[in-house]
Amino acid sequence: MQYAAFTQVCSRAGGDAGPAAGTSSFQLPNAPAQEASSAEERTRIFELARKVQAEHQAWVASKDQEEASRRERAELMKVASGDSPTRQAQEASLAFCMPDGRQVNQNMPLSKTAFDVYTKAYDLLQRKERAFTMKVVGPRGSNRVTRELDEATFGMLLSDLGIQSSGIFDVKVVQP
Repeated sequence: MQYAAFTQVCSRAGGDAGPAAGTSSFQLPNAPAQEASSAEERTRIFELARKVQAEHQAWVASKDQEEASRRERAELMKVASGDSPTRQAQEASLAFCMPDGRQVNQNMPLSKTAFDVYTKAYDLLQRKERAFTMKVVGPRGSNRVTRELDEATFGMLLSDLGIQSSGIFDVKVVQP
């Protein structure tokens, strides 16, 4: 019997709590099969079960949709903050060719300006007291872009200057 484990817990028919000493006159609840004896009652129970199951499936689907939306928003926030997995594809590879013969490689986001390139070149100069000029040439092998960087271009984005994420662009720094 499925309720056998509970016979020690139920109250006796006489109202005393605990197991009866030597008797088995416990009041056990009716089994579900006895409660749903009629076909109409069984139909109602199964309809209710189907309704509960459909509501649960709809709830699970809505939770899955919320989770997908949450992941999408998190990825959009990563893109906005620059932590995207495609971040490296949005960076230019610049090779600063310095007047003293050094070459310093630097990756810069395409959203940086020519002034940021100027600042980096200035930081790399050994003789900062002397004037200097810069020219961007590249990408290596094709030289599609040849552009002087000066005050007129300082506000332009690297992408507006024709610098792309593919290839290496040389930044030639010259001091007279």
